[in-house]
Amino acid sequence: MTELPDNILHLPQYQVLGCKSTDDEMHFQVDVPDPIACEECGVHMKASWIFSANDVIVNAGVILAGLLVTWTGSRYPDLVIGFIIGLVVLNGARRILQLKA
Repeated sequence: MTELPDNILHLPQYQVLGCKSTDDEMHFQVDVPDPIACEECGVHMKASWIFSANDVIVNAGVILAGLLVTWTGSRYPDLVIGFIIGLVVLNGARRILQLKA
């Protein structure tokens, strides 16, 4: 019988540093490698990391634009932040397309 390798999906290796439990919940402290620097990670994992990081930035920009439009009563904060969001998305797309398989 052939044995399968331990890391068949080529996922990054995680290390549990500690565990803390309460009556209702259990919390783990985990050492997580940066997927961009992970040599074992595939292109899809690196692309997911870039996409997720951009998603956080974009969502923060949308919230900031909404607050600024409400506060100032002007449409310009929305237009400026929308332009910046477009640049962030295009830069993320460029980074993903440059990844090597």
